Amino acid sequence: MGGTPVAPVKLYGGSKGGWVNFPEPTSGYGTFAGWYLDEDRDKPFTVFTYEDEVKLYAKWDAYYEIGDTGPGDGIIFYRKELGFPIEGYTHPDIPDYSGNFLEYKAYYLEAAPAGWWNDGANDPSLRWAPAESDAYIPAVEGARDSPTGTIGTGRKNTALILVQAGSDTAVNAPAANACNTYDSANNWFLPSMFELQELSLFHIAAKNGSYPGLTTGLADHDYWTSTQRSIGSDQVAMNHHFTTDISDYTTKSSFLRVRPIRAF
Repeated sequence: MGGTPVAPVKLYGGSKGGWVNFPEPTSGYGTFAGWYLDEDRDKPFTVFTYEDEVKLYAKWDAYYEIGDTGPGDGIIFYRKELGFPIEGYTHPDIPDYSGNFLEYKAYYLEAAPAGWWNDGANDPSLRWAPAESDAYIPAVEGARDSPTGTIGTGRKNTALILVQAGSDTAVNAPAANACNTYDSANNWFLPSMFELQELSLFHIAAKNGSYPGLTTGLADHDYWTSTQRSIGSDQVAMNHHFTTDISDYTTKSSFLRVRPIRAF
């Protein structure tokens, strides 16, 4: 589960009780740790335990635990063994646009470390878009609400915002631009609503002592998401409060906190 596809393996006649070299899948989630007979991975499989036909489950030793430092020097706050799709983006008019990227499967979400903004102690307060920006009105189509709980839309949302903002993204889309330009080699972006909700849950757990010694550096304030409200005014986007763990919407020209994330 969660790794590269493995073709069915047949054991013939005298193979029962003998040695069989089973293929080992690979996964971006972790290191392969064996085949098991149950989804909970409590019953190891051997050729002595097979029946006529049996379904096997791969066990993985995760590369990262929640709260670990990730490859981008940030904090791992979400992981999924089976992975989740990151929606791709292609500029409709410029085939070789530098912001294009293909859809891919990710297994982890990583938040930028405390002090990421100009080596400061606090996350910056930035606008989603000023009133005079092309990203203010009309709505950035494609960056609307996704089905409840959807993870994997924030990077595409960020790309859409930056394209609509025009050439001066630092002025016309400050929140998305700050995330996109933070160590751009690692592909950081402004999180979607549901991605930011996961970061909020992690922050609350860290505050409550679930990760001893870990400080997220996140403030108990409203943070911008890259998600626009699904209905209503084009002038508003979704935000999430890190104390109440409640999502809401506010005018894009408001100054709210920003924290980039990345998916790998």
